Amino acid sequence: MEGVVGSIPAAPTTKDPVWRGFFVTLDDVMSDIRIILPDGSEKSLKAGSNALDLARAIHEGLAKRVVVARVNGIIQDLQDPLKDGDSVVLLDSQSPEAQDVICHSCEHVLAAAVVELFPKAQVTMGPKDHSEGFYYDFDIGRPFTDDDLVRIEEKMGVLIKEGIVFHKKWLTKSAAKEVFNKLSQTYKPEILDWIQGDEVTLYESGNFIDLCRGPHLPNASFIKAFKLLGCSGSYWRADSSREMLQRISGIAFAKKEQLESYLHRIEEAKKRDHRKLGPKHGLFFVSEKF
Repeated sequence: MEGVVGSIPAAPTTKDPVWRGFFVTLDDVMSDIRIILPDGSEKSLKAGSNALDLARAIHEGLAKRVVVARVNGIIQDLQDPLKDGDSVVLLDSQSPEAQDVICHSCEHVLAAAVVELFPKAQVTMGPKDHSEGFYYDFDIGRPFTDDDLVRIEEKMGVLIKEGIVFHKKWLTKSAAKEVFNKLSQTYKPEILDWIQGDEVTLYESGNFIDLCRGPHLPNASFIKAFKLLGCSGSYWRADSSREMLQRISGIAFAKKEQLESYLHRIEEAKKRDHRKLGPKHGLFFVSEKF
């Protein structure tokens, strides 16, 4: 989205004439870094390389499969720079750690779909933990209808098929506020004020930009199955004196079979719901007065 109002400022590259001399000089003095692989062997990369560069250095086929990295025991985005001596495990979409990332990235696809269909939509926050699903709280001035959810889900399918990329950028808080002010996202400056330190990270996916630590998938095509599960009301910051938001929740997986299994478990759980079984079998009744 270079040149588009509200897009994340692009980082300078060696293609920019004003920076070319600086980068050439920097490359001359930067030494290689040593990366330790799971089997104990080492791989040498240029300083500033990331986990995706590491995957390409090992095998181009691996670079097409990997979705996230475990660096010194911590899950991080493939775009994050590696340091000398880092121990790195490259993980594909079938790894247990990938589930959280798949749901997190699908959450951003949801938001990208909403802002495309509802250009004035305000996007607030999602959960910290995405291992069991995702949600985003939106403000469109009214509740979402069932027809809205159908349209949103269809748009998400289009964006996933397009394989929109999740671009990570490092900005100062003041620069991030500028971005969100241009986008007329009124909740984001408030969120930025809660964050300690001066550097934050933003992710751009399609026409959606959000304040986010990540990590995310390289692109949305790794999301092979998803389902929106519904919408409910939610107060901003759980404060009944604040704005009423609309929370859209969902689930996503790396395989269609995983989604089918999940939905089957949900249906079976509904059949065993004591709130329905009790009255049905005359074990107890629920009064609407309480």
